[in-house]
Amino acid sequence: MTAPRLTVAPITVSDATALATVGLTPRQFRAFVQEHGIPRVRIGRRTIVRVDRLLEVVDRLSGATPRLSAAAWDEEATIKAAARGAK
Repeated sequence: MTAPRLTVAPITVSDATALATVGLTPRQFRAFVQEHGIPRVRIGRRTIVRVDRLLEVVDRLSGATPRLSAAAWDEEATIKAAARGAK
């Protein structure tokens, strides 16, 4: 009996996974990241970027509407809203 396989969306992309995830060879991926100034980290020989940062650049280059990030949580506003009875 084989164990069930868990499939999750990646939160990072590296030059090793770039071909499978974004269709770029490792060399193309590293050049794209550098050319567009995407924040990255080097671990050994690997270049790793966060998927959301990569998608921001893809959206900008494609002219797509930028993704809206969740609004920052404001403790004071939350307390005041709770005091008013708002949900």
